[in-house]
Amino acid sequence: MSKLASTNDPFFLTRFKEVYPEFYERLTTTYPSLTANNIRFAAFLRLNLSTKTIAQYKNISIRTIESRKYRLRKNSAFLLMLILING
Repeated sequence: MSKLASTNDPFFLTRFKEVYPEFYERLTTTYPSLTANNIRFAAFLRLNLSTKTIAQYKNISIRTIESRKYRLRKNSAFLLMLILING
């Protein structure tokens, strides 16, 4: 899974749905307006990837990742506490 994430593989989200179907279902049911990028970002967080690792995978700055985390926390109670602590 990490290899798919690190190469920005379009099948990452498909594979993530297969491995974590309950998490994906809760996420999309609770927050139906999430974009594909936000879902991918939540998947990275679910995989416990660090800010630095996510920034490397996405080829963006660490500050950008921190801003995204802040916006998610602000707008959605941090994705309902990351769907009730990864449940």
